[in-house]
Amino acid sequence: MAIHSKKTDSLTKTFSFVSFRTAADAICTELQDEKKATYKYLSISGSEYSWNHCGEEKKKALLGNTATNDEAESTLGGTTANIQRFGRIALSSAGAVSDMKRNAFLQRDTIPTKKNPTVNQSGLFHQFPHELRQAIVRVAMKDAPVTKLRNNEDLALQAKARRAKEEMIKAKNMEKATEEYIEGMYYRKMYDSAACLKGSVRVVDRELKKLTSDTARYDALKENIMIRVKGLGWDWCKHAWSKNGQQYSIKELADHLRWIIKEERKRHIVIPSEPPVNVPKRMDLPVLGTEIDDIADLDKKYLANEEQFRLNADRIRRAREARGEGSMYSLLQPFSRPNVNELLGRRIDMLYSCTLPGDGGNVLRWCQGEVIEVCTGRQKPTVRVLWDPMPDVEGSEESSETNAILLPSKWRKETEGGWRMDVDITVQDELDEDNDAEDKIMSENKDERGSESDSETSTPDNI
Repeated sequence: MAIHSKKTDSLTKTFSFVSFRTAADAICTELQDEKKATYKYLSISGSEYSWNHCGEEKKKALLGNTATNDEAESTLGGTTANIQRFGRIALSSAGAVSDMKRNAFLQRDTIPTKKNPTVNQSGLFHQFPHELRQAIVRVAMKDAPVTKLRNNEDLALQAKARRAKEEMIKAKNMEKATEEYIEGMYYRKMYDSAACLKGSVRVVDRELKKLTSDTARYDALKENIMIRVKGLGWDWCKHAWSKNGQQYSIKELADHLRWIIKEERKRHIVIPSEPPVNVPKRMDLPVLGTEIDDIADLDKKYLANEEQFRLNADRIRRAREARGEGSMYSLLQPFSRPNVNELLGRRIDMLYSCTLPGDGGNVLRWCQGEVIEVCTGRQKPTVRVLWDPMPDVEGSEESSETNAILLPSKWRKETEGGWRMDVDITVQDELDEDNDAEDKIMSENKDERGSESDSETSTPDNI
């Protein structure tokens, strides 16, 4: 049994009063916030919309006017209620029912009772003579087919506009999904390159020490986290870049990347060969009983569309690279510049001014070759390179050996004399893979159309 006392009641009242004062203070603080839209209606704001700073002429003009839009909202609310209640009722009919009810046009006289002694007057419709009421009903019946036809036309236009909007949203979503997939393609390639820090947590510390600025360290950590999130589709690797306007430190991001590398080894995760595709697909729902063949057909169609989506995105990526918008070769480079002594036996790219045959003129071209010697004792870092032949460049039809100066300031630069590591990927290989994949899709679609045609023309044995 609870025991109450005057002291307990006093504490309760005190606590309630303190809670009320706290809530009131919070409301006052909220109302006086200058960033709020309602602040201009307070007199302390000095705004012309407040009572103390509003002219007398405007005050007199506003007398008797409705201060809110409740009346208009009530009309719309009645229309919505009729649509919800009657289901397939036309929008104009739902609005008409709401207007008739609100204005009591069809109201009949009521019999007075003890609870309701007041007699309601008949509505406007019942105040008309009997002949006029009949005429109104007959005209409504005569105009009903035309009104129904107009309503159907309005519904058709509405459905057409809705489909156009859905197609526009679908195109926008596909465009967004394509951009996300192209970005994921770059990140997926980066996972297999020297740009990705993986294998051991010591790699993170070693590579961060090689970088000379905090900006470079932050970018390297951020890109390596995004490799897992966007390139591999691992949502569990996500990490925010800032919190409450404060950027996360390099140490915090480095600790998160070390945790990711530990989890990769601990979970024995299979590395996906391609980035995830974020395109609309059939919702995966629980199955009760046996699935019908239509579900398998929908899944098959989705997989074909997904493969075609990948091919289209890859074509867009290559077209952009051909215009100079981004480069797979540039993104797959390590974040830290390798030491010249480490380049022996490795392949590099160097940007040279080359002369094209005919009237092609001079253009900058990335030349590939293998470092066969590191020239010591030179003032500038120099290596000897065995360059690959370039049949479309004058004087480079055959392989040749020359010395190359690898300036640290030219590392990963898109200027003459810029150099980088050679990436083991060729455009022709990508084209061959895409052509093979497209031929496979076309063959499957042809077989599918052939099987459908056979099923339509075949005759059962029992007929």
